[in-house]
Amino acid sequence: MFRSAAAALDSRVVGVVLSGTRDDGSAGLALIKASGGAAIVQDPKEAMYAGMPASAIANVAVDAIVPSELIAGTIAAMVKGEDPPPGASSEDPDPDPPAGEKVNAVCPECGGVLSERAEAGVLQWECRIGHRYSPDTLIDAQADSVEGALWAAIRALADRGALLGRMAQQAEERGQHRSGRRFRRQSQAASDQADIVRQALTGAAGTALRRVSDSDEDDHLAESEGAA
Repeated sequence: MFRSAAAALDSRVVGVVLSGTRDDGSAGLALIKASGGAAIVQDPKEAMYAGMPASAIANVAVDAIVPSELIAGTIAAMVKGEDPPPGASSEDPDPDPPAGEKVNAVCPECGGVLSERAEAGVLQWECRIGHRYSPDTLIDAQADSVEGALWAAIRALADRGALLGRMAQQAEERGQHRSGRRFRRQSQAASDQADIVRQALTGAAGTALRRVSDSDEDDHLAESEGAA
């Protein structure tokens, strides 16, 4: 929405980022500013979820950081060309935002190639289909994809173990004890492998696959305050 508004209306756009998790809105707000529009962000200290406001402050030269009760008055003042109401403050982002390396990755949604690029100084990833990701969104989407693949592996190994166990039972009932033992070994191996993958998934869920949680918002807020 921010991107479309900036493209259609240029400097006649006022973008507002409110309470929310992750970094949604930062790239669009940067494009609004690059097009000559204005940027207002809710004060992260009073937001229920500080992630989105803190990310916007860290990545965009916002015009005003205000508590929620002053947002409407700040918009009206900007439209009239007046100074923001008392209590509003502005903050500049990191003067040298990282440009990032030109690398390719796989789109978690369609499997296509993702191209990395910066829009108004904010990194974004987009595939040829049009799926677009911000940094935190891409991290979570990749975690979902990996977790889904691990669960699929667990189910496949469990099904294989059950099938081999059934085949072992049938072989034993027919007196084919050698084949029965072979099927039993393979069934146990499949079950053991499923347990290994399950343990790996359990461990990864608390580390590598951890979502961008509310606790990470403190990091965003600390970074934005450090840049002030």
